[in-house]
Amino acid sequence: MYKKTEEISQVKRFITSKNHLVSWTRDKSVGVLTYYSRERFEKKYSEKIENGWNFLQKDSERLYVIITPPVPATWDEYFLNSQGDIQCKKKVFENFAPKIHGKNFVVGTVKNAEMYITDIQRRDSKGNFVWTIKEESVLFFRSGDNLLYYNIDDDKNPQLTNVDINTGEIIWRKQAKNYSGAPEGKTSNLFGIIKFLGGIDDSLYITLVDGSITEIDINTGEKTNVWISNSPNQVNLDYLKNVFLEDKKKIVGVVDAYFYQIDLASKKLEIVNLRADYAPKNIQTTSRGIIAFADNHVIFPSEVLLEHSGFKYEYVNKIVALNIDTLKVDWSHHFKELNNTNAFTDVQTDENHIYVCDSQQKLHVFKKQHEKS
Repeated sequence: MYKKTEEISQVKRFITSKNHLVSWTRDKSVGVLTYYSRERFEKKYSEKIENGWNFLQKDSERLYVIITPPVPATWDEYFLNSQGDIQCKKKVFENFAPKIHGKNFVVGTVKNAEMYITDIQRRDSKGNFVWTIKEESVLFFRSGDNLLYYNIDDDKNPQLTNVDINTGEIIWRKQAKNYSGAPEGKTSNLFGIIKFLGGIDDSLYITLVDGSITEIDINTGEKTNVWISNSPNQVNLDYLKNVFLEDKKKIVGVVDAYFYQIDLASKKLEIVNLRADYAPKNIQTTSRGIIAFADNHVIFPSEVLLEHSGFKYEYVNKIVALNIDTLKVDWSHHFKELNNTNAFTDVQTDENHIYVCDSQQKLHVFKKQHEKS
């Protein structure tokens, strides 16, 4: 299915877009930003950034680069020409340490040692934000004109809030414990939100630390469905990071040797034990939320510890492609050079590639091999 075609060294973080791949790494106290053509992975631009540590890309025309610490931090904006080359650069913000919210660019920002929520794309003629909300928050999700965020300003009373992204007006605010999988009339001591899975129409899907997956009405904030795992190993906690919303039809997850899915039409939860197929191949899912999707396959890292005679141990680290229709492993790659735990830091995909970043700061690029007719 896939063949390894590229290996790029000194990559700690990376992002991809339609035509580009951008990597960041640290060289002593200096951050190095490198910009590649995605098709041939030719290095097109490189810049050393003092104390730079993070970045994000908006679209094919702009590349936003966040440089922090130290405070005051800066936010630089790179403009690209039609060929994807960096044409010019300008400073967007100073005294600003953004907290990224995916590709929607609604972010939390540290300013004067306080946390604010705002939309960086909504500014007046003077460059000031149209609205800000002073809040401590950890998770963001945007659905249409709704910005939903999970805040923990009070550890004993975390809340989920829905904000009108145009005005900053709070539409509703609910206690997170309302969304737990506890039976009606009872409460759970575990009610933190782990992950926003996504939204479909007026529904929002989240995972919680009590092991439940919950459906919420975005308009009202009311809980409409809850699914709780009955698998032998209890699908919960960090394992619920290994979940995603696939093609707006179902929720899919991989845990240990289990595959589970929720059909959003029938609302049915299905859990399948794949140990018989996994064990001979030395495959077992890790629980660190590193997961991607490509061509009807779940792409995930596998880590198995083997014990040999003489108290010798070996970590078998692989990247695996599991077909979600047949539930068979159609492809895997064994990283024999990685004999350690926590071997992978990120996995991303596009229509033709799988990108794997490892703990040794190497980016491995696998290209899809098209079958000959």
